[in-house]
Amino acid sequence: MMRAVFVFKNSGEKVFERIYIPAKDLDLEAALKLVVAAGGQVRSGGFEVTEIHKHQFFYTSNEGYVFIVHTDRTNTADEINERLLAMSSTFLQRYKEPLANWNGDASLFDGFGSVVDETVSSLPIKASLIGFGGVGKTTLQKLVSDGVPPQDYNPTFWGDRILLRGEAFRTFTISLFDLGGQDRFIGSWPQLIARSEVAIIVTDSSPEGVERTKDIVLPLVKEKLPYSRAVVIANKQDLPGALKPPEIEKILGVKTFGMVSNDPSSRDTWINILKDVIFEKI
Repeated sequence: MMRAVFVFKNSGEKVFERIYIPAKDLDLEAALKLVVAAGGQVRSGGFEVTEIHKHQFFYTSNEGYVFIVHTDRTNTADEINERLLAMSSTFLQRYKEPLANWNGDASLFDGFGSVVDETVSSLPIKASLIGFGGVGKTTLQKLVSDGVPPQDYNPTFWGDRILLRGEAFRTFTISLFDLGGQDRFIGSWPQLIARSEVAIIVTDSSPEGVERTKDIVLPLVKEKLPYSRAVVIANKQDLPGALKPPEIEKILGVKTFGMVSNDPSSRDTWINILKDVIFEKI
């Protein structure tokens, strides 16, 4: 996901910034100094990327300015560079002359902020519901999109995707992907979850279901999505013998939330969990 957009002069002076998700595990100021210095050496119109742990900084230099997009490690150059080029071109067309006599008033770029918002919205955040058949992935997907969870179990074939937008997710568009959970689809999970920025591990709350999730789902997520945000939904908390979320969290070692996904009153709780994991509040 696109976490932030910056524009600097080659001299190091910051001209514009739009931060959507602050980096809590990174010295952003130091990282930007490094990137701006490198950006000044990039040929005009060229693109480069610097990787720092789970973060990436894509940048280009043009007419004395360095344009930077801060993303997660899941994003690709093809996704970002096209958008970076469009934003830098728009910026120079609109502001090259006004910047010659700029007095530091950031309101000059209010219109550009809207361009950046639209660009961020155009790149959906991939969030994958990962778990076995019958644990409630499709019910969670329908709950957040329609507000009316299905009461009957209909297995998902291969996978299904919906797009989520709205005030809860601010500028972002969320691509919520539901994986087929039957045994015949498990071998395809690595391809289906590739480049997910958010891994939502869904399990029923039975001891057997949690152990199977620990043995099969959890190792896959750790191997294939090392830079992704991860959370566990312990579904079917209303059933007899259900383990409580703290017990499941201790077993899996991942932040866990209880859920009864076929209860419409769970919708707000589910949306808040999804929102908070995206914005790194949990």
